[in-house]
Amino acid sequence: MGNLPSTLGVGQCTCFARDPEDPFAYHGPMEPETTADNFVRRKAKARVESRLQLTEAGTQATRFYDKQGVLLATGYQRVLYGDHGAYVEMAAEQIRWDAFVPGPQGEYYNVWKSTGSKAQLYFQLKSVEDKPSAPKAKGRELHSFERSEGYADYRPGLCYVSVKAVCVEQPGATGRRTWEPPVRVPHKTGLKEALKQIQGVQIREFAPKVRKAESERRRYAWWSEADLAGKLGVVDATLVRSTLWLVDEVPAAIVLTPLGLRTSEKLLGEVLKNRGCGVADGPMTLRMATPSVCEKVLGVKRHSLMPPLSPVCDERVGLPVILDSTLTARPVLVLEAACGIAAIVHPDLLTSLFKPAIHQLVEPGDAADAETAEGETIYSETVEAEAGADDASAGE
Repeated sequence: MGNLPSTLGVGQCTCFARDPEDPFAYHGPMEPETTADNFVRRKAKARVESRLQLTEAGTQATRFYDKQGVLLATGYQRVLYGDHGAYVEMAAEQIRWDAFVPGPQGEYYNVWKSTGSKAQLYFQLKSVEDKPSAPKAKGRELHSFERSEGYADYRPGLCYVSVKAVCVEQPGATGRRTWEPPVRVPHKTGLKEALKQIQGVQIREFAPKVRKAESERRRYAWWSEADLAGKLGVVDATLVRSTLWLVDEVPAAIVLTPLGLRTSEKLLGEVLKNRGCGVADGPMTLRMATPSVCEKVLGVKRHSLMPPLSPVCDERVGLPVILDSTLTARPVLVLEAACGIAAIVHPDLLTSLFKPAIHQLVEPGDAADAETAEGETIYSETVEAEAGADDASAGE
């Protein structure tokens, strides 16, 4: 008993593996029952859980469709990992049988095909205990393992469909997931599509400013106002710096100020304090979020970050917009993203769309240093050989 854990937390419940020879010997926590018992099956399980968001244990609310959108079943028993691939196991009462037509019949299973994309459902008639290795199939990755219990735990009376043949819809999800990895949309394309949904925004493209330092890190920087105005063909344009600020490490607001002028933390802190951020009578920790934090909070890659336009940020989503008062008097405002997309807007458009709080955020004469004024570094990233595709999409 000396090797048992000395304490367990309150409310914890743990099972321990036992040795038949010594039932009191501790061998660590027991793994939950799983059919993913080798590296090939564990690899398949990782893909199923990542791409389809399907747990190995079944649920009753998950809906399955074929590739043409025909509802096939609601709920499943488990995901079965065998040497012939990963299959969703379902009970007969979970199947929508009017979505299928009978197919070939065999010794081990009968085949049913969906009326849409002809997805195949296998109604199991007999186990495969007498088949130690999986049968060969054209176009299927096959690893041969001699198993005395059979190559998969197919159970008679249950139905099976390949994870590659279905689309999965989880309760509360906004879309359906498939086995195929999501198509990567270039940063420019995604940002332009988002900006097109906002009336009154002019979209322009320009070559992003990229520099390389001696440390072999690629640096993306803002253009100066004069340079960018010339590239975009606009006159009297004010380049806007859009930043996310954190109060006590909690996202607090999107702040818009003129580029080249430093945001006063004292003035911004007073504004946020009056809005109820932080502890009422305690000190406030205020800082500007890094690009990696912005990605996590806003859910948009740093190449195409352009808040509050993309993603749309306002009080409805918990991130109010605070606008420096000097911007309201400027004729044209320009917001830019590192991928080479600029949005030209009028101040009235920003105020009507986002209802920002307007305050003085820049103290007179509080200019940024020359590096910031002429080309502030947005972020840097390590230059890797395999990163060429990402760079191409960032600058397309």
